[in-house]
Amino acid sequence: MFSTLSYLSTSQEMLTTALELYRKNGQHFDALRMALRLNSDDLIPDVLNSCKDPATKKQMCILLGRHRSAYVVEDDDDLNEIVGNEHLSGQFLNLARDLDVMDPKTPEDIYKSHLAETGGFNRRRDVSGTVDSARANLASTFVNAFVNAGFGQDKVSC
Repeated sequence: MFSTLSYLSTSQEMLTTALELYRKNGQHFDALRMALRLNSDDLIPDVLNSCKDPATKKQMCILLGRHRSAYVVEDDDDLNEIVGNEHLSGQFLNLARDLDVMDPKTPEDIYKSHLAETGGFNRRRDVSGTVDSARANLASTFVNAFVNAGFGQDKVSC
């Protein structure tokens, strides 16, 4: 139901109906998404307080932080820090550690040049077969910077 709401011009009734259905079925996170789509600050505390699972509540607070909501959770400083995005980079690093993707990647790992027939970083089809080293170095630097930027480590400059 939620995926079709984007195609309707005025869908307040549909959003409200979806919100109530999600609340009745115990899908608190989706109910919060509907409340945010309705731009109703009055519904947020009701939806958040109806959830009893602490992990789901944290996910809901991450969603509120993503929407830059000014909602304040009463009597819970940890959830308020999550809504305020205070430790967001630390949470991303913990996720990367849990997923075991903390090791910096080399451009060869990203390009998978060992699988290519031509090898190297050359994407052009030139007859001479020489690699334009300046372009290859620039491409490696940019790829390395974007892939490894969030973890504070890289293998190109080490």
